[in-house]
Order: sequence, then structure tokens, then C-alpha cells
Amino acid sequence: MIRRTFVASWVDIVAATGAAVLLAVALPPSAQAATGVFHYYDARGTVRSVTNPAPGACLRTVDAGRATNDTNGRIELYGSPDCDVLIRTVEPGEGFQGGFNSAKVG
Repeated sequence: MIRRTFVASWVDIVAATGAAVLLAVALPPSAQAATGVFHYYDARGTVRSVTNPAPGACLRTVDAGRATNDTNGRIELYGSPDCDVLIRTVEPGEGFQGGFNSAKVG
């Protein structure tokens, strides 16, 4: 009886460890806000700034003409106002000159 309990406990430990490893590999890392400031110029040429933009949140920039990514994350620029049509990814420290209608941390 003692030997059977020991074997069952060992099997339980191995199964639990395997499940934990599988979850750690299968689940994506949690998204984090980009640290820094994302600057863009609106249709009137006024500079707008977003500090520590939230990951995945779509920022409507309608008719923006220029962007500067002073964050530590990628900024995705879209042609549509609902972050549907990706036109450019701006890496940290880079800028973009051209029209776009929305942006988000990618």
C-alpha cells in the first residue's frame, strides 16, 4: 500500500509539472504598455503626444501626417480609423512621414 501511494504521488508530480510547462509554453506573454512618448501631427499640424501608450488600444489619429516613436515598443500605423489596414510599423526611435488614420502599440 505504501509503495502504491508513493508511485501514485510520483505520477501526480510528473503530470503536474508537465502541465505547468505546457501552459508556460502555450500561453503568450502578457502585453505591456510601451514606455515613452508617441508623437504625431494631426491634420492641422498640431503635435499630439501619447505617454506610455497601452498595448492593443487603437488610437484614432485621423489625417495625421507625421509620427515619431520615442517609446521602447513598436507602433503600428493604419490607413483606416479603426486599426484595420496596416500601412507601416515604426520601430523605437524611428519616425514616419506620410498619412495615417490610426495607431497602436504592436
